Amino acid sequence: MQQLGKLPGIFAVQRGIILSDAVFYNAVDGNERSPVKVVRHGVLGTQNVVGKEKDVKNPQRTESAKTEADANGLIVTFSLSTIDLRQSVYACSEPDWKSAVLGFIERYENSEELHELCRRYARNILNGRWLWRNRLLGRSITIQVTSTKYQKTIAVDALKIPFNSFGNYSAEEQELGSWLHESFAGSVDTIHVRAHLDFGMTGSIEVFPSQNMVMKKPDGFARSLYKLDRMSRHDLIKLVGETQADRYMADMIDMGIAALRDQKVSNAIRTIDTWYEGSGDAAPIPIEPLGANIERNMIMRPPSSANNLFYLLPRVLPTAPQAGQFNAEAAFVLANLIRGFVGSEKDEKQKTGGDEENTAKKRGRPPKNQNNDTEEKQAAAQTDTLF
Repeated sequence: MQQLGKLPGIFAVQRGIILSDAVFYNAVDGNERSPVKVVRHGVLGTQNVVGKEKDVKNPQRTESAKTEADANGLIVTFSLSTIDLRQSVYACSEPDWKSAVLGFIERYENSEELHELCRRYARNILNGRWLWRNRLLGRSITIQVTSTKYQKTIAVDALKIPFNSFGNYSAEEQELGSWLHESFAGSVDTIHVRAHLDFGMTGSIEVFPSQNMVMKKPDGFARSLYKLDRMSRHDLIKLVGETQADRYMADMIDMGIAALRDQKVSNAIRTIDTWYEGSGDAAPIPIEPLGANIERNMIMRPPSSANNLFYLLPRVLPTAPQAGQFNAEAAFVLANLIRGFVGSEKDEKQKTGGDEENTAKKRGRPPKNQNNDTEEKQAAAQTDTLF
C-alpha cells in the first residue's frame, strides 16, 4: 500500500458541519413564547473549604437562567447545515496530500462508513444529547427536525432513542441520516432542530445554557453564562455604578438571552467514537484527533498509539471501501475531516538552524529513526493545533 510522507507544513481542514447557537425559549403548553433571560444577581452561599479565620459565608455575584413563573417547559432551537466534503481542504502546501484527501473523499462519498457516520449524527440530534444537563429536566422531550430542501418535518420522542449505543436505527434516524449524507455529498441542505421539554410542572425553573470560561475571575464573582443580545459593557458599568436609591437596579440585571454555544452542540453531535482501543461497552466519546475526553480527563488515542488521527491519516487516505466490510479507521478519519482540524508538521531543523537531535530533545522525544515511522506520527501529533 502506498503511504504518504510526513504532514505538510501547511495543512488545514474546514469544519464540515455548520451550526448556529441553540437558543432557549419559555414554553407554555408547548408553545414558544419569549426568550429565557440570563440574570446577574447576588447570592449568599457557604464555603466548601473552611480554613483558619475563614467565615462560613460565601457572598458571590453569579448568573442564572430561569424560565418565567408561568412556564411549564423549555424550547431550544438551532439550525444546521454542511459543506460539500470535497471542499473541506482549504489550506495545504503539498499538492500530493490535497489530492490524496480529495481522492479519499470521492471514494468514500457513498460508502457504508459515511452512511454510518450520518446515522450516528442523526441519533445524537434526535435523542437530545446536545441539550446536555437540560435533558434531565424533561419529563417528556419532543424533537422536531425540518429539512429546508425537502420541506419535511420529522418528530420523535427523544427519550425513547438510545443514548450510548448505535445500531438498529429507526426510520426517522435513517431518514435524517440520508439528509445529512446528501448534504455532505454536495446537495447541501439546511436543517432546523427544535426540542420541546415538558417539565411536568409550572414555575420558574433553572435551566442550563453554556458556561463561559473566565480566566482570572475577580474575587466574589462565581459564574458567567453564555448569552445572546448581550448588554453593552457601557450600560452595565453605568447601571452597577448608580448610587441613587430610587434609580438603583443592580440587584438583578438582565444580561441577555440564554443559549448553548455552537461548539457545545457540535461536541454532543460528534460524540460517536466507539472505535478507540479498549472501548468495549464504554460510552462513546467525541471525535477528536487524539481522542481527548474532558469528561474522563483522558487521551483515548494517545500519540504513542497506532489509532490516533496523525498515525492513521497517511495510511488510510490511499484505501478504498471494501464491499461488505466496515473500516472503522476510515470512518474515524472521515469523521475528523468533518470535524475539521489543523495538522501541519514543520521542518524545525530548517527553521531553527539546529540539528535534528537538538530539535527532538526540545520536543521531549528521541531523534527520528528512518526505519521507525512511530516517531514521525508522534511529531505530527505534537505539532497539531485544533480549532
